[in-house]
Amino acid sequence: MTGESSSFANRRTISACLRCRQQKIKCTGENPCRNCQRRNVTCAFERDHDKVLVAKKHLLELKQRIVELERGNHALRQRYESSEDNENHVRAPSPITEGLDSTAAGENSMLTPKSASMLTDCATTDANIVNPLTAGPPTYIVDRIGKVYYLGHTSTWSLTMRLLELTHEALYKCPFPAGMQRMDETIYNLGWDGSRHTVMPNVAGLPSLDHSLFLMNVTKFHTGQMFHLFDETSFMAKLYEFYRDPAENMQTGGLWFIQFLVIMALGKAFTSLKANDGALPGANLFLKAYMMLPDYSCLWREPSLSGELLCAMALYLQCIDWRMSAHNMIGQALRIMLVHGYHTNIPRGTLEDSALERSRKVWWTVFNIERQISVLLGIPSGVSNQDITAPLPSYPELLNKSAMMRVHVKLSQAFGLVVDKLYGQDSHVNAKFVRNAQKVLQSVAGVAPELTEYFPIPEDGSLNGISRDTGYMNLLYHQCIMVATRPFLVGLIIRRIESGNPEIAIPASIKLLLQVCVDSGKKTIYILQALQRQQLLEYFLPMDLESALSAGLIMCMVAVVAPFLVEGSRHYLEGVLGILADMVEKGNLVAEAHKDKLGHLEALLSEFQTLGYARRGDTGTGSHPVPEPGDDNGEGFIPEGEGAGLGMIGGEGLGQVEAWELMQDITASQLMTVASALDVNGMLDWVGIPADGSMDEHNSHPSLCP
Repeated sequence: MTGESSSFANRRTISACLRCRQQKIKCTGENPCRNCQRRNVTCAFERDHDKVLVAKKHLLELKQRIVELERGNHALRQRYESSEDNENHVRAPSPITEGLDSTAAGENSMLTPKSASMLTDCATTDANIVNPLTAGPPTYIVDRIGKVYYLGHTSTWSLTMRLLELTHEALYKCPFPAGMQRMDETIYNLGWDGSRHTVMPNVAGLPSLDHSLFLMNVTKFHTGQMFHLFDETSFMAKLYEFYRDPAENMQTGGLWFIQFLVIMALGKAFTSLKANDGALPGANLFLKAYMMLPDYSCLWREPSLSGELLCAMALYLQCIDWRMSAHNMIGQALRIMLVHGYHTNIPRGTLEDSALERSRKVWWTVFNIERQISVLLGIPSGVSNQDITAPLPSYPELLNKSAMMRVHVKLSQAFGLVVDKLYGQDSHVNAKFVRNAQKVLQSVAGVAPELTEYFPIPEDGSLNGISRDTGYMNLLYHQCIMVATRPFLVGLIIRRIESGNPEIAIPASIKLLLQVCVDSGKKTIYILQALQRQQLLEYFLPMDLESALSAGLIMCMVAVVAPFLVEGSRHYLEGVLGILADMVEKGNLVAEAHKDKLGHLEALLSEFQTLGYARRGDTGTGSHPVPEPGDDNGEGFIPEGEGAGLGMIGGEGLGQVEAWELMQDITASQLMTVASALDVNGMLDWVGIPADGSMDEHNSHPSLCP
C-alpha cells in the first residue's frame, strides 16, 4: 500500500512545475520535483488547469447565462426569505396591499372597505406599502452581448422590460429572450462610433435657401410652441448671410452652422420618415453636426446658442431612441445653464433685454426637456425645483403661448415631485409613500384649472377640432398622473403573478387610485385618436409614442388585476395598437419596436391570466363566480356590497365618489377628492401610520411655481 502511494506521488508529469519554469531551470518532472524539495517550497503544476480555447461569442454567451442564472438565484433567494418572514407573521406584507389569505378566508377573502378597515384595527403594526418599482436592489438587464442596462424607476421603456421579464419568467421559468429587447441605439444606426476627429464640413447635399426656409418653418411648427430651439431673428440673419457664399461662410459659421444642420435634419424628419434607401431623412445632416460638435470647453462660452443647439440635438437623439446620448446632451446644456446662472433671476441690466428674454426661453426649454428625458430614463432630475428662481419669459402678444409655457413648466415640476417623492428615497418608507402619493396628486391637481381654462378638449360633435397644443399639454398632464399612480397597479400585478390567485382583495382607497390611473389611460387614448383623425399625430417626436405606450401598459395590467375598472379593456388596447401601427406605417421604427413589445406583453399576461382561471376552476377554492377567460365584464371579481365597475366607488366616511366619464376631464376637485380619500378611507391607518402623523415632515403639499 505504501509502495503504491509512493509511486502515485512520485509519478512523472508531462511538463515542468511553475517554479522551475519561472527560474528557467531543468525540472525532474516529479510531484513534488527535486528542486522544490531541496528548497522546501511548494511545487505546483499547471496540469489541473489545462488551457482551453473557445470562441469569443461562446464566451460572451456563457457570461450572459451566468448573469441570468445569478439573477434567477437572487430572485429565488428573495422568495425564500420572504416565505420565512411570512411564517413569522400573522399577515404577510405585499408591495402595495396588506395581504389577506384569500384561499383560507373563504367567503370573507374579498373584503368590503368597511370590513377591511375593521380588520386593520386589530392588525399588526408592520404593514408595508412601498413603491414596488423602487423596493429592493436596482434592476438591470443584459443584452445579447453581455452589456448591462439599468432599468430606471419612472421609465416606461423600463417598465415594459420589467413586465416582460416578470411574466416570461413566471410562465417559462427563464428570462425574456435578449434578442427581442431592442436596446438603446439599436434601432437607427448613424454609422459613427463616436470617435471624434477633425471634420471638414462639406456643403454637398445641403438644401437650397428656399428649401432651408421651408424646413426651418416645419421645425418651428412642430416644436415652436413647446420648445425654444433657435432664436428666429438671429438665425434668419445668419441664414441669409450664409447663403451669400456657403463655401466661404461654412468655415466661419461656428456653432451656428452646427445648429443650422440640426434644424434642417429635424425639418426633414418631420416632413417624412421614409426614404428610398431606407435611411432616416436628414440623418446625414445630423451626423455632420454630431461629428462637428466641439468640446464642452468651447460650448460654455456661448451659453444661449449652445443651449439651443444642445436642446435640438437632445430632442433629435430622443426621437431616434438614443436615450443615453440624449440625456448626456441635455445634461451638458443644463450644466452650461447652471454655471452661467440662467436658473436664477438675472437682474435687468446685466444683459440686454433681448438677450435676457432669450436666456429665459433657453433655460426653461432645457428644464422641460431635461425633466422629460429624466422621467423617460427613470433617473433623478439634474436640478431641484427649489433651486430655480428664474422667471418665465414674456410673450406679450401671444397669451396662449405664455399660458402654455406656464402650464408646461408646472407639469415638468410635477414630474420632478413624482420622481423625488414616489420614486426616490422616501418610496422605501412605508408611511411616507402614502403621504407622498397624496401630496403629489394634490400638487398635480393644482395644474388642472389652468389646463381646463386654456387647453380644453372639445366635446364630441363640436365644430372645433383638437389643437396640437391642447393635445400635447393634456397628454403630458395624464402622463404625469399615470406615472404617479401606476406603482400601485404594478404592485398588484406582482402579487397576482406571485400568488397565482386571480381574485385579489383591493381596498377602496387603492381602487380610487387605480380608477384615476385607468381613466388617465382612457383619456390619453381618446386624445391620441382625436389627433390621429385630424392627421396631427406626431410621427417623429416621441411624446405621443410615450403616451400611447403608457396607456397601453395600463390597459394590459388592469385587464389582469382589476378588469372591473374598465369595460372592454381589449377595445382600448386595440386603439393603442392602431395608433402605433399608424406610426409604423409612417416609417417610425421606434414605434414598431414598442408595438412588438406591447404585443408580447399582452400575450404573456393573457396566457398567465388563462392559467390562473384554470387553476381556480380546478381547485374549486374560489369564493365568487369566476368569469371565462374572454369575459371583459369581470363582475365575478367584485364582491357584493363593494360597488361595481364604473359606478360608485367609495366607502364609509367618504361618501360616494362618482367615476367620471371618458369625455370629462379629471378635474382638480376630483383629483383632490381622491387624494383626500387616502386619509378619510382609513388607508393610512391600514398601513400603520401614527394617528398624529408624526412621520409626516410637511403637512402641506408642495406648490408648483411659477
